[in-house]
This record gives sequence, C-alpha cells and structure tokens, in this order.
Amino acid sequence: MAASTARAALETLLRSRKLDTTLTTALPAALVPADRLAPTGQAGLDRALGGGVPRGQVSELVGRRSSGRTATAMALLADATARGELVAFIDPLDRLDPASAEAAGVRLDHLLWVRGDGGSDTQLSLDAAWEPSRPGGRRETPMRRAVGRGLKALALVLSSGGFGVVVLDLADVSERLLAALPFTTWRRLQRMVAGSDTAVVLLADAPLARSSGGASVRMGGRQRSQPDRTASTSFRDRVLASRRPFVGGLPLTPALDRSRGPDGIAGVWAGDPVARRFRGLAVEAHVQAGLRTSDCTLDLLR
Repeated sequence: MAASTARAALETLLRSRKLDTTLTTALPAALVPADRLAPTGQAGLDRALGGGVPRGQVSELVGRRSSGRTATAMALLADATARGELVAFIDPLDRLDPASAEAAGVRLDHLLWVRGDGGSDTQLSLDAAWEPSRPGGRRETPMRRAVGRGLKALALVLSSGGFGVVVLDLADVSERLLAALPFTTWRRLQRMVAGSDTAVVLLADAPLARSSGGASVRMGGRQRSQPDRTASTSFRDRVLASRRPFVGGLPLTPALDRSRGPDGIAGVWAGDPVARRFRGLAVEAHVQAGLRTSDCTLDLLR
C-alpha cells in the first residue's frame, strides 16, 4: 500500500512539472494533449503528426534544397505567431530573409532573429574542410565556428524560456561537420527543453537528431499532376528555371524591360508573383512520430 501511494505521489509530481510523458512513458502521438503540440499550419502535415510538432521535444525537418523545408518552417512560425506566441530563429549562416518571412505570415514583432555573421563570402571558406593558416593558434573553419555559435545561441534562448517554437537552421551545413559534433550535444539539448512549452525544430539536409518523443519530417519534391510537355519534368530544374523567368522572341517596346538571360541571350522579364513553372509541383513528406510513420503531400503554393 505504501509503495502504491508513493508511486501515485511521484506520478502526480511529474505530471505537475509536465515530465510525465518524458520520463515515465512515451504516449502515442494521438494521445498527446493538444496543448502539448505546436501546429505547423499545414493541415496534411498536422494530421500526419497527430496535431503538430511536440512541445518539450526536439524534432527535425530535413530535405535537400528546394524540398520545401524552409517554407514549412516559415508556416510553423507563422502559425505560432498568429496565436500570439513568441518564436525564435537561430540563423548561424545569416540566410533568413525577413521580407519573405513576413510574406509567409510571420509576425516579425514576435520573432527573435539570432543572426550569425555568415562567414566569408568565398566558397572556399564555407567548405567544412577548409582551415585558415593560423600559426600558433587553434585551427578552426568558419563553418565549424558558425555552427558552434549557433548551438550556444540556441542554449541561451532555451534557458531564457518563454518561446513557443525555436528553429535552428543547419541546412546546407556539411554532414561530415555535423557528424563530428559530440553525441552529447543533442542529449543536453533535450534535457534543456524537456517539460517546457517550447518545440525545438532542427533544419538540416539529412536526418540529424530528434528526441524520443520528437518528430522527424523528411521532405522531397515530386510532380503533383501531369507534367507540362514544354517544361522540364525534373523538380529541381523547374525550380531553378522559375528563378530565371526570361523569355525571348518578343518585340521590343518601351513597356517591356529588356534584359539579358542567364545564357547571355537577350530576353524579356516575364516573372509574376506566382511563377507558372511552379504549377504542378508538390512536396511529399515522410513523417515519423514515435512508433508511427505516415506519408502526406503538401501544397506550399498559395
């Protein structure tokens, strides 16, 4: 009787500290209370996640360039700020575009943007294997230094508390560099966030780390409908083409902005707010939350 009473008292104490799902049991995603989830703003993805990204856990959002990872992260931050929550974006390489974030619905007055210096503009210094010559000093690459500062900034933000969603952008960082980080890095991170109301999301190219109660979302592009015969069927090629919407063969008039295309051929700028070449593209996400896995298709074009 005494043992059962002590167990009940311990479970009550853990529940009051919001540690009941992190130390005693791993509840299925469907049983996690709604207030312990941060919706992503994407209905299909939220259904696959069981309601949203788990709070008090470390989750990851991974995918190659043009896979929709940044757009999904912005949707997550926008949904959180729409609820009045404070959010943080740790940006070691200084790549966030505030105008694009605001256009995605993020309330900038609710966003803490921790900017890195971005390192040197040369591709050589951004290579994870490049090391400057420093006689008598410690040899450290700019990319490794930026990642280290980003992790320290993340720890400071989490220790301060009060944030609903915190995103650490490690996209385009060398997988070899991330693999060289001490394995205790992510364990310390999980201990800091356990039991809190903060959902931590890591952006990366490939699966990196998540806590036992966190979620892993792997994203990739695919064709949503029949491809346009006049355009490339490659997702990457069509995305790259949308960034260079020059067309030729049109008569030169004062109303047209004559410019020079990427191949040195004179053309006319034909871009519009929603690029036509994006039509028919979709993002497929593979979601793993706890022991449950599922797939969903996201439409990030509105």
